[in-house]
Amino acid sequence: MVFQSENLANAADFFTENSFFKANSDLAFFKEIEEEIEFFKGFKTASSGVICFSAIGKKNIATSFIASSEDVDFNELSSTVSNRKSFTYEGKEVNEFKWKEKSLYAVWFDQNIMVSNSKLIIENKIRDIANAIPADEAFKSALKTTDSSTPSIYIQTEDFKNLYNKAFAEHTYLLFSNITDWVGFDLKLDTDEIKLSGVGVSQENADKKLDLLKNQERLKHQIATVVSLNAIGFESYAIPDFEMYLEQRKKLGYSYNNTNANFFEAINEVGKIHYTQEDLVVLKSSNAAEAFASLQPIIQSQKNFRDFEIYTVLNAEMLQIYAPLIVLKQANFVTQIGDFFVFAKHVEALENCIINYLNQANLALQVNYKKLENKLSNSSNVLMFALSENWLAHMQTKSHASFKDKVSNLDLKNYHGVGLQINVDEKFTYVNAVMLSTPQNKNSSLVKQANRFKLIENSLIHPEFFTNWRTQQRDVFLQDEQLQLQLLDAEGKLIWNKSLSEVVLSPATEFDIFQNTRLQLAFATEHKIHVIDKNGKDVSPFPIQLKEKITQPLQIFDYDNNGKHRFMICQGNRLKAYNKEGKLVKGFDFKTDNSDISRPPKHIRIGKKDYVLVQESSGKLHVLDRTGKERVSYETDAEFSGNPWFLYDGQFTSTTKDGNVVQITEAGDVQITEKDLLSNHFINASGRLLVTLSENILQINDVEIELDYGLYTSPQLIQNQDKTWVTLTDTQAKKLYVFDEFGNLLNGFPVYANSKASYYSLETNKVKLMVEGEENAILLYEIN
Repeated sequence: MVFQSENLANAADFFTENSFFKANSDLAFFKEIEEEIEFFKGFKTASSGVICFSAIGKKNIATSFIASSEDVDFNELSSTVSNRKSFTYEGKEVNEFKWKEKSLYAVWFDQNIMVSNSKLIIENKIRDIANAIPADEAFKSALKTTDSSTPSIYIQTEDFKNLYNKAFAEHTYLLFSNITDWVGFDLKLDTDEIKLSGVGVSQENADKKLDLLKNQERLKHQIATVVSLNAIGFESYAIPDFEMYLEQRKKLGYSYNNTNANFFEAINEVGKIHYTQEDLVVLKSSNAAEAFASLQPIIQSQKNFRDFEIYTVLNAEMLQIYAPLIVLKQANFVTQIGDFFVFAKHVEALENCIINYLNQANLALQVNYKKLENKLSNSSNVLMFALSENWLAHMQTKSHASFKDKVSNLDLKNYHGVGLQINVDEKFTYVNAVMLSTPQNKNSSLVKQANRFKLIENSLIHPEFFTNWRTQQRDVFLQDEQLQLQLLDAEGKLIWNKSLSEVVLSPATEFDIFQNTRLQLAFATEHKIHVIDKNGKDVSPFPIQLKEKITQPLQIFDYDNNGKHRFMICQGNRLKAYNKEGKLVKGFDFKTDNSDISRPPKHIRIGKKDYVLVQESSGKLHVLDRTGKERVSYETDAEFSGNPWFLYDGQFTSTTKDGNVVQITEAGDVQITEKDLLSNHFINASGRLLVTLSENILQINDVEIELDYGLYTSPQLIQNQDKTWVTLTDTQAKKLYVFDEFGNLLNGFPVYANSKASYYSLETNKVKLMVEGEENAILLYEIN
């Protein structure tokens, strides 16, 4: 790879005003490059010079500098270089010296000087010139295509692949592979935009895969309509003339079987969508009805999924006609989404595509994509696009160990995507690439389906997140119909299972029993208190066997955040506390008078005082102290609804049976606020937020939202940094809603769901949601 500029001494400064390079200037990766070229900034160069990056061996990258010898004066550099000496190679004098502990080598060729940190590169160049090996004709042609008034980058695609493989174990998504020999780019950097405009050149008679597109009409690519927001990226090829395409295949020596020609003749766009789990191939038709009719003889109905028919493909290798542009050797299944025919190896991949399409979680609808698309030509032979964040996360898994940190710490700085557009002419390939920074409104959010996987059996409990303290990854905890506890990773792969004899009283509680940041999971079954570690192993002295039946989910209180955990269990009308040694806590004793405890106890702290709230089936509320004694006495004729109690506005808050809000102060004063909620209403609250749901009316503080009629779960509150969101699910319509605290529905919602949501927040201002879907499916959504 070659970088050329009219003034190399100031080349590094060229990048300093761009937001992407500013954001990453402190990263080791960019510092290493800056150090490599810092030496060259000491030259008084005013004429054109180039910096070359070359792959050396399996791990190393060499940096070389070429400029006019008139612009290099070693005497001026005498204070910064040391150990200067010379040796002869193939009759040519080579200067060797040290600069900041780095060994550099310099050699003069006529009017030019070459300096490199690789002795091998210098020796190779001396031999090339001595043996009169001509310069690469394609490179010479590429040099003629660029604008001398702007910095330029030249990429030899084969060498670039070698450079790429220094960082990544696999060269998947290597954009220039087999496209051209050399491509020369003019580089344009604005504050929030990086643009490369160039021409690709190949040796004469060197056939490349894009030659298959010669003489094809350029089109506006529409594949983004079915590209989900959890995709890594896509590539799309315009092939409106299938007959001409077959002729090119024959001419270039590729197979050109015209089986299923009637179907392919109705196709004008061929694309591949890349995902971490399984790629999809998408064919767009200009006449979908005609294309579907011609496909009938080779497909059979497999299943109906959300009103989309999925078919088995009888000729699973039919898409090989598009190789090497697009490769999917096992196109086992297909579904039609509008004008698009989507092929996959497995049914689940098509189901995921359908879900995201119905959720409108697709790339074509995103403002960021539309803005970047407007920076490119309206039509082209090829369009490629990478969703930056997803691509970066995927490439971290493909990075060599020495390069992983450099990738993971990269700050994309609102550069949400990279677009690459290619047009093919008879002799040249025209390439344009754009990265555009489009800052997201701090008050806006975007939801995407991060993953979906299916369970072998239905889960008896609502799946929950469990943090792996070592990796900080959130795994999925559930219990199947055989009473087996299971822990799955975010891809749905089994980590461990554990046999139990009873059903878990969910939810479970994640906590740190030893105060050493190693998290455990605690839960109760009907006769045991369990604590397990991240590997599913019991934490001694648990499990604790109890004779009497446990009737509510386990609660863990740590009053002073000092690790003195209290394991609170309900047994009918009794509330008991155990310590982490598995012993009953002496001095704590509470039982109700008239009915059983109806909900798990709740710990609320106001100032320095602790309150334990216990509800009876009769509706009565007890407000206890740490020892189980009544702490707050109150009098009221109101009948409580049985909904949970919350701390809102400094008071214990819930509702009455006749649909009003009731509040009790620490002093025992009772206040009733009329609300006229219907009998089957719900309530949730935090310090400053009061949420109620009465039939289809959701009220968030003073804001009323009229929902469609349905069967709704109780509203939940999600805390994300300084924001609070309200989420609830219509299990009848299978829709999950998320509102902000002002009653605004978050972008992209509602999404598909068949249950309430489990969630966790990340420091990066993201929230992960987990819900149950159909057919034992688990859906993971991500809100940015």
